[in-house]
Amino acid sequence: KETLTQDSSLPLIRRLNQKELTDDEIRRYVYHPDYLVRNMVAPNAAGLTCDYMFPKPGPRVRPALLEEFCKHSDPRVRNAGFRAATKAFDPQADWSKRLFDIAIERLKDDKESWWVKDACLSLIQHATPDMIVPHVELLLSYLKHQEPWLQQGSAIVLASVAADERCYEKVMPAVGELLQSTPRQSVTGAVISKLTEILPGASGKPRDLALKVFGQSYLDYSGPERWEGGQDLTGHRKQTLGRLAGTLASTPGGYDVLYQLGKQLNPGEALPYSEIFLAADPQKFGPELRAAIKPIIRDQLVYQFVGKNRRTIFNNLDSPAQNGTVTNTIDDLVALYQKVDIHDYDWKPFGPDLKNAEWNLFSFDPPETQKYDLSPWRYRPVTYPKGMENWFAKDFDPAQANWKKGQFPIGQYKGKLIDNDTRNPWNEIPRTLWEKEVILVRGSFEFPALKPGYEYRLRVQRGQGVGAGDGFKVFINGKPLVESKEGLGRRAGDTIRGGWITKDFRDEFAKGPVTFAATAFLRYGDRAIVQMPPVTQGIFSMWLEERKTPPLDTEVMHKATRFLPMFTSEWQALQDPESDEAASEAGIFRNDGKFVANPKLTGTWTSVALIDSLDAFDPAAKNDPGRSPIKKITFREDGTTDSPDHFWSGDILMDLNQLNALKITPKNLGGTDYLFIEAGGFLPKNPVGWKSSIMVMKRG
Repeated sequence: KETLTQDSSLPLIRRLNQKELTDDEIRRYVYHPDYLVRNMVAPNAAGLTCDYMFPKPGPRVRPALLEEFCKHSDPRVRNAGFRAATKAFDPQADWSKRLFDIAIERLKDDKESWWVKDACLSLIQHATPDMIVPHVELLLSYLKHQEPWLQQGSAIVLASVAADERCYEKVMPAVGELLQSTPRQSVTGAVISKLTEILPGASGKPRDLALKVFGQSYLDYSGPERWEGGQDLTGHRKQTLGRLAGTLASTPGGYDVLYQLGKQLNPGEALPYSEIFLAADPQKFGPELRAAIKPIIRDQLVYQFVGKNRRTIFNNLDSPAQNGTVTNTIDDLVALYQKVDIHDYDWKPFGPDLKNAEWNLFSFDPPETQKYDLSPWRYRPVTYPKGMENWFAKDFDPAQANWKKGQFPIGQYKGKLIDNDTRNPWNEIPRTLWEKEVILVRGSFEFPALKPGYEYRLRVQRGQGVGAGDGFKVFINGKPLVESKEGLGRRAGDTIRGGWITKDFRDEFAKGPVTFAATAFLRYGDRAIVQMPPVTQGIFSMWLEERKTPPLDTEVMHKATRFLPMFTSEWQALQDPESDEAASEAGIFRNDGKFVANPKLTGTWTSVALIDSLDAFDPAAKNDPGRSPIKKITFREDGTTDSPDHFWSGDILMDLNQLNALKITPKNLGGTDYLFIEAGGFLPKNPVGWKSSIMVMKRG
């Protein structure tokens, strides 16, 4: 008799793993009415421990028991059996070949449970092409099945033989049709992933057919913008098209095909799916694409990137986030320049060689201890040794406090000056031993003045990879520069750490020696979770870098307008957010770069009113500009204005903040010149009939 306290959750898991289970004990739980219990214990017959998550290798595989489960009369047991067998499936083993044949027979049986068939397809995915090819016709029939999970399972199997000379002519068109017509990424996602594994090896006729079929899947993708219940699928459609583009690009010769088809589907973009091309090896491009891509990057993508991200870029320069990381949006702009072999804006070392300089250091074990199993991170407030309370101050004397001297990197692994033998290797050997838990480091050095038009950052090396390093705090001339309280957590393994030399620190340089001081803590593991037993490790070094800021002047911003599609009032009039139709491209404004002079606009204008329509303005009435987006503006003869966010040509004012092209209507009322300028706010979500307010501006 089962009880809740003894036969569920952790107590059950612990009991099941106390000793090797007998066949009868495994049967008892595989026949259990609870799904999770069945599927936790069945893998024990496949040589795994009984764990709800992350089972570990167990004693042995029991082929006879797995086969018994897969042939059982109860579909619940068959499902558990096939899913367990999948975890130990070895296509070279006789027992796996027998279970493969059983799975095929289950697929042929019209009366078999779909749930069991889904498990069978999971097992078949691990078979060899020689095992799969004879059953292609059977598997193709499941691409038309009404159950999406069976479509997905069969498509993954078929994708594994998509480039096989024996069946590619049957498989590719069928899989391509599924990708073209299926809006569910739950069906197509894993299929696309499998194709991107298989297609890079395609050659000859299979490759040619792959380019044709998957190019057509991309070009004619029929996924809707809106689902039957009204859910907006615009983002989903865009993401799916991106994945289909990636499938095409993975095929030899696919980049050139994607370049041509991408321009057909996205005629207004300089380089559709630029992220795919920019991440690729240019040697995989054909002659036409190779010749076209560098000018596209240099003359279009650079300006497009600046235009789209200029507010973030300027914010990075004016007020960089001091959060312990030293990367920003400008890195992506510099990466574009690097793609065309321009390295003027790369990070470069600045000042004296701090990596090889002599530093003062002191390590100690603080009275505020922390248990090893409390947290993976050790950084915390501690009490400094007597007389070292102001260890970071510019006038502190480390020699008087008996500090040692050493060079970077400071560190240790298991108490030795060796590289760490972990999944996050430092790839360098510490030169100075980090003896106790807390390290204090300081040094004073002469620096040249910081140059205008450059960024500066202090790099801190504590190791790379998820779980690497720990917190740190850095001071310059006794003032705190940056503090980070943890190491690198999940999805942060490639983070570059350190602190920005912000405006309030620039004057500290070129006025005599600059004192750097830092503190950090040893680690006792190399993961973002607690590890026991503790393994002592840690590394620390720091140095300064500078980077010349890429051009961001008015000329650059003006050029950027040529590559930024902008919404207009004409475009807005065509939109219906409730419609199932895709947002129309008609009415989108694209600056062709040909400036059209308009003498009626040049000069300075001041806002006097904000109205709903052109005929609503009465110059004799008391007017109020209210929330007019532009209070004052000067139109210059070259198409620029006194605002870095606004440019003009003809009767259009281009607003880079909103990416709106605003119609300008000059009028003379009672001998006074006025401009009526749309205020903008054009967006796909605006209701049908929505119209922009109009700014009324008076000359002077």
